[in-house]
This record gives sequence, C-alpha cells and structure tokens, in this order.
Amino acid sequence: MQTPTLQFPTGTALLREMANHFGLKNYTGLAKQVDEYTDNIHYPHYFEESFIKALFSTKYFSAKTQSKMIHAFKQAMQEFYSFQLLFSLNGDAHQKTTDDFLNLMISVKFIPILKKHLVSLGHVSKKQKTHFLRELLKQNFDAKKLDKELRDRFRVWGNLEELPDPQSLQLIVKEHIHFTKQIDTLSALLTARALDSLYKNGVTEKEISDQEFAPFIQQHLKTENESVYIHLSLNEFIFSSLLQIPKDNIILDEYKSNAEGTLALLHKRIQGLSDQLRFSLTNIDLFMESIDLHPDFESLRFSGHWARARYCLFTGKLDDAIQNYLECVECCMRYDGRNLGQVLTEAFTACSLLQTPKNDILRKFANIAIRYNLRLSKVDLDFDNLPQKFKLENVFETWELNAFRASTYEVFNEELFIVEACDFLKNIPKQKFLILKDNLRIDLSRPNKVIKVDSQNTVKMPQLLHAIQVRDVKAVKALLDAGADINQMSSNNDSALTMCLNDNILELTAEQRQILSMLLEHTFLPATLNTVTSKKRLSALHLAIQIGDLELVNTLIQMGCNINLLADIDHHSPLHITLKLLHLSQRKVTFEDMIKQTLLHPEQSQYSLHQHSAGKLKLDDVLKNLNSSMGRKIGKELFEVMKPKASTEQLKKIVFTLLNAGADVNQPAKLPISGYTPFMLALEGDEYEIAKYMLDHCKADMNKSYIDPRHGQLIFPSDIMNHFESTQCKQLIH
Repeated sequence: MQTPTLQFPTGTALLREMANHFGLKNYTGLAKQVDEYTDNIHYPHYFEESFIKALFSTKYFSAKTQSKMIHAFKQAMQEFYSFQLLFSLNGDAHQKTTDDFLNLMISVKFIPILKKHLVSLGHVSKKQKTHFLRELLKQNFDAKKLDKELRDRFRVWGNLEELPDPQSLQLIVKEHIHFTKQIDTLSALLTARALDSLYKNGVTEKEISDQEFAPFIQQHLKTENESVYIHLSLNEFIFSSLLQIPKDNIILDEYKSNAEGTLALLHKRIQGLSDQLRFSLTNIDLFMESIDLHPDFESLRFSGHWARARYCLFTGKLDDAIQNYLECVECCMRYDGRNLGQVLTEAFTACSLLQTPKNDILRKFANIAIRYNLRLSKVDLDFDNLPQKFKLENVFETWELNAFRASTYEVFNEELFIVEACDFLKNIPKQKFLILKDNLRIDLSRPNKVIKVDSQNTVKMPQLLHAIQVRDVKAVKALLDAGADINQMSSNNDSALTMCLNDNILELTAEQRQILSMLLEHTFLPATLNTVTSKKRLSALHLAIQIGDLELVNTLIQMGCNINLLADIDHHSPLHITLKLLHLSQRKVTFEDMIKQTLLHPEQSQYSLHQHSAGKLKLDDVLKNLNSSMGRKIGKELFEVMKPKASTEQLKKIVFTLLNAGADVNQPAKLPISGYTPFMLALEGDEYEIAKYMLDHCKADMNKSYIDPRHGQLIFPSDIMNHFESTQCKQLIH
C-alpha cells in the first residue's frame, strides 16, 4: 500500500495561527527565529525543550507568561499530534493536503484545546457565549427508551441523565454534521466524548453546565473534510477496543442472521492476549464474512486479520501469519491508526523469526514506523532515535531483527505456541531484559542486580524482590529461572517471602499465591527464614499466622522457621500473636473500644504509634484528629479494614500446630506487659482446651508470675483468671 505524504506546518505557521486566535501581537523577530530553527524538521521536534523555549522566549514574554504558555503548549501538542496521527491514517489521499491539514488540525482541534488549557491557567480570558451543547446538557437524556445494550454502552462515558434527550441529539447531528446513517448513535457518542473529556480533566457533573467545552463540534468543516472527521468519530467510540481472542470458543452460528449483534457480542467477549489461541479459526472467518455483508463495519476488518495472524503464528504457519500482519497493517492505516504500534511490534517480531528475512515486507513495515514516529511497545528499539542514514535508506539491519527475536516472549505469551509445530522457536535467544508491570527494566543476565525503584531514584531493592512487590508473576519466574538468589535481602531486611506476604491484613491475591508457590520450591537459609523486617518487625511465620494460612504455617515450620522467634513491635512469639488474634476473633471489639484502650494505656499506645510511624506521629495529635467527625469516620473505616481476617477455627488449628511443633508456652513477652506468657494469654481468654493441653503436654507453669508495672505487685495465673472471670479455666486449678 502506498502511504500518502503529509507536509507538516512549520513553526511560523503555528505561531501565526496562535497569534490570530488569541489576538497576540505577531512578533516578526520571533517568527523568523522560530522558523529558522524548525524549517524542514520532522514534527516530533515540536516537543524538544529548545524549540519550546525558542517559541516562548523571555525576549518576548515575561517569565510568568512564559511558564503558562509552555505548560499549555505542551499539553495541547500532545493531543494535537495524537489526533494528527488519526487524520494521517484515515480518508483518501487527496484529502490530505497541507491546507486541509492546517484547517482541520489548527482550527478544529489544536486551538480549542490550547485555549482550554490557557483559560484554566488564567492567561486567556474566557468569553461568555451560549453554546448549544451546554444548553442541551441541561435537558434530561431519556435513558429508559434505550435498550440494555445501548444503556450499558453509554454508561461507560458518564451519567445517562447528563446526556441530551434523543430529539436534541438528532438536532446536533442535523445542524452540525451531514451524516445519513446511525444518527442517534453518532450524536450520542459525540456528546459522550465531550463528557468523558471533562470527567478525565476533573470537571464534576455539577460543573458541566457552566463550562465552555467541546467547541470543535461547532466548527463548520469543509465538505471534503467532513467524511474524515465523521469516520474518526465513529472509530474512536463505536469500536474502541483491540481484538483479543476470547477465553472460550464462541459459537456464533446462531447470530448469523444478525451481523451487528454478532460483532457486538464478539467485542464484548474480548479478553487478554493469554487466551487468544482458544478462539477458533471458524469464528474468525465468520467475523470476516459478517464484515463483507455489512460495509458499515469495514473499520473492524483489521481485527480479523490480526486475529488470523496470531492464530497462524501460534500454530506454526509463520509465512501465513506475516501475510495476515501485512493486511492488518494496511487496514489499520485506512481505518484505525491507534492500533498500528502494537500490530507493527507483533509483525516485526514474526518477521524476525524467519530464517531468511523478507526484506521487501520489512522495508514496508519500517517505512510506516518511521513515517509515524512509532515507539514499538515491549521492544527496546525506538525508530525516532535511529540515524538519518537509516531513515533515508530504509535498511532493516541484523541487530534490529535480533532485538525483536529476543523479545518474542515479551510480545507473545510463550504458553500459547504449539511448540511441536513451531520449529522457528529454536532460534529465539535467551532473553536478557524484561519489562516489569511498572515499566522498570530488569536484567536477566544479572539476576541479583539491585535496582532503583522509585521516581526519585533513592530506594534500592534486588530485582527479584521488586518483581514480587509489584506482583509480576512472569518476571519472578524469569528471575528465578535465571538464577536469582532466593536468600537475597532488601536494605529493610525484607526477604522474598516477607515481601510476598506483605499484605498480611488482607487475603493474598491470585498473583501472590502463584509467586508464593514458586518461592516455596526453593531452599531458604535459616537466617533468611528467621530475619525480622526493619519496619513491621515481622518474620515470614508471623505474617503467615496473621493471614490465617494453616498450610503455609506448617510448611514454614518444616522449612526451619524458629517457632519461638520474638518479633513484631511488642516482641511477641508466633504463639503470642496467634492467641491474641484468637481473642480478637471471638470478641466484638469496636472502634470506640480501641480508643478507650488507647486512653487507658497511653504509654504503650505512644510506643506502638512511634514504632508504626517511624517516630513521625504523636499520640495527642492522633487523638485530636480522631475526635473530629471526619477523623472518626476515617478511623472507623480503617479499623474495619485492619481487623484480622483469620477465623476462630483457623487460629485454633494454628495454635495446636505451634504447640505440637514445640512452641514455648512459658516464653515471656516484652510488651505491652513484660513477662506475659502464651499460657497466661490462654487463661485470660478462657481457652480451656488450649490451656489444658499446655499443662498436659507443654509444661505450662501455673506458678510463673509477672510484675504489674502500675503498683509493682506479682501477678500469678490464678489472679489473671479471677480478673478476667475465666470460669472454664478455673477448673484447671487443683
């Protein structure tokens, strides 16, 4: 396919248009300076700092004005060129003249966006005008007359009651866009786009009727540009998602008589890349046949080619896959440019797997990538930074093919390939780099490397621990396979296990469970298992108990966890913590009870607060905040979230597991009461079965005492039972 050439406006053209729209003086000297700098350069240079500073030089603008203009210009240019890419990829070649481009982009898109940002910054005064859209939004949208599918579709973009009624929607279309089909749908979606844009920019529903927005809908477009603009509107909203093949086979035969319903159902069932192979070729063919019968859905054809390309690739038909990628790219360029980067990434990767590269196809793909300045996802290759020689000659070199080949399993899920049918997989080199969920890159050739993980580049952590922290299952597996040291610790004494079990107040997610399963297949040193974290001062065994996972507790004990390790901020053993959680699970403790307990023992509460907040919070300040209405509301919410999730039954089983493993029932805690033993906790909670088992099998000491810090008296187990009215346990006194 021949790609039409666009001539992009120079700096002078942009400056002139801006000056006209905002009534600014046309600074001749500035225009000359800017145009000399930007003449004949590729359009991404509009984002370069040197260009922007030249455009808004302090020679012509005050420092305050300069900062506002630069801020607005950057935001506007991001949207400006995003829309420009869509314009470049849609419509007929004749429509893409420089004049049409300037008219559509400057007048319809760029200036209104820039004006919006400048108005919000207070630099340009907002003209008070009555706009038809603002008035229409004051009317109610008759959502009850829509069928369920349409209601669900429109709800994605906002409150249905904020949309105009159907009559008004038709008015919008008839007065502002000449279009003969799907008038109601198109007009509703255009309105929804305006609403969506506002919501994303923080404008509340209440403020909508007072805003001046979506002015581009009011612009009267030239006849030759209207079809392009309408097509973009339809593409952007009716078919906005990529085609990912569904998890289960969809039998679409029953929908053959209703092609529109077929397409809608197919897109509703879209799921992730990992399940695409389960989608049958029959369904892809039916999808394409439906489009053949209904030209209105032609813009979806790229999806069928895309699905077929993936299907062929996973089943070993590499040549067929590449041919379908070529057709998919051409369809993308005609109808839906937003998918072009991802499709080209997959296409280049498929081409790289061939023993003999198809240079003619590679040149086509490379030319398109260069023309549209595409950053190819998941591959460490950026066409924008390649030498000018490459751009002129369109040569795709060996090292670039190798980069794509090495990233095959980043682009495609390894498990989807039918290995016995895909001989080309043998050519894939061992992967060196991997991109985590949070876009940090890890080095598989140095699996134990310590990386900076925060935006300020101050927090460092081993790659494996960070992959566990962001719950990236694939990255954890890759690092372990590459030889990452399972016993490597963070600077805060976090191990792989404690990092995985970090959400000890909540249930583990599916990703955490998968990671935990992988970690437990490896051998941990006793020192790693029994290290206490610096912040929470918890070990892996303490965390497992707080989660209430009996199986994990058993596993950790068998691996060598110290059953009597004193941890947490109060220096409790695993048995101490389990018994305390057991008491909490059986009592209806309220937020108010917690406050009373805090006031009753202020010194202990202050110490606990000091430990948990790294010394940054004071008890008086916290109590003052909790005494306000908002503070109480927030406190109650947090209290409910922080409540232990382990059940009474789970905790009792864990208690006996610890006792049978040799837990010391006479081990004194340090805080909140020095000398308080697990046996005393069992008596306090009137846990007769547990206390009796401790006496019969664990050498519990009924004569052991602690000193009451308030008056210095010795307190014995019998005193504890009397104070807490432990009627069941009193039977144990002979």
